[in-house]
Amino acid sequence: MPCTDMDLQPELSACHEGQRKKYLPCMALFLPLIISGSGVIGAKACPDLQGTLFGVRLNLTDLLMASIAEIEFILYVADQARSRDFYKDVLEIDPSLDVPGMTEFRLNAYCKLGLMPENGIAQILKNAVPHPSTGSGIPRAELYLYVEDIPAAYARALQSGAKEISPSSMRSWGDTVAYVADPDGHILAFARKEKNSEGI
Repeated sequence: MPCTDMDLQPELSACHEGQRKKYLPCMALFLPLIISGSGVIGAKACPDLQGTLFGVRLNLTDLLMASIAEIEFILYVADQARSRDFYKDVLEIDPSLDVPGMTEFRLNAYCKLGLMPENGIAQILKNAVPHPSTGSGIPRAELYLYVEDIPAAYARALQSGAKEISPSSMRSWGDTVAYVADPDGHILAFARKEKNSEGI
């Protein structure tokens, strides 16, 4: 069933559980929507999300996708093949693209995870910023995934070479989350939104 109608708030409730893909990125990035000078409202990226503002029915998916056709998060990695195999095992999906210089995993209809070699992106960045390898091992990004089975995802990650950071625990923002670090030090979180967490 589609998401239920709701009044828009600074942070909208997450999509109905039945709508979640196996891996739905949190997208803690809140995309601003400017509506006829009425102000800015933040909206979590969520398929088929609808709401009302001053009595006007809005479909946030349509509004978001009108300006952003697709979102891809790219992690810079030291060893593309190693990271490809790691994320293939952890996500339990095959890459949608795997060529020298870029590996991509499609997480849902609108979002992809990209893996790009540090030396490859360094050729584009040149001397404008430090070489990505200088930050190797430092947590430079976090991939936050809502999953159906946190213990299973956590175990797969550790078996695939992840570093244990924090076991599954209820967090102050209302999610149960387990944390690991991937082979390059990027943080990978496996989360579940608890039903009694609204308002936290």
